[in-house]
Amino acid sequence: SAVGTIIFVYWQAQEWCNRVYTHTTTELLVACLIVSNFLVNAAEAQVPGKGVAIFTILELLFTVVFCIELVVNMMANQGAFWNTTWNWFDFFVVVISLVSLVIPNVPGVGILRLIRAFRVVRLFKRAKSLRKLLTAINDSIPGVANAFSIL
Repeated sequence: SAVGTIIFVYWQAQEWCNRVYTHTTTELLVACLIVSNFLVNAAEAQVPGKGVAIFTILELLFTVVFCIELVVNMMANQGAFWNTTWNWFDFFVVVISLVSLVIPNVPGVGILRLIRAFRVVRLFKRAKSLRKLLTAINDSIPGVANAFSIL
């Protein structure tokens, strides 16, 4: 039946998305894209004048790629997607990126564009060693603060 075929194709697509999304190469590629996007945003902030075409093209490219990554993640994780705070963060950043590209002249969009810079925080979701480092730094803050208060 047609419904059975659709369900089977959907299940196959979900399996494929799961394999692709959890593959080490994909994780490395996305991490590189996140760092690249961060560096482009930093470079754009240093360039006087707005509307430099290359930055607009690169932001569009990054947004499309991150949209695809988000859809693959949603497909791979299905209902469990919304159970992870990092996925909510990903969703929020991608939506803000889309809004800032589609409606660039709306008041307040400049502030929303700043939030796109926080894509680099997504690296903590991808890299377990970075998460461990962040946790260690966070755990050491009270002790360091106490040491500085003594000085």
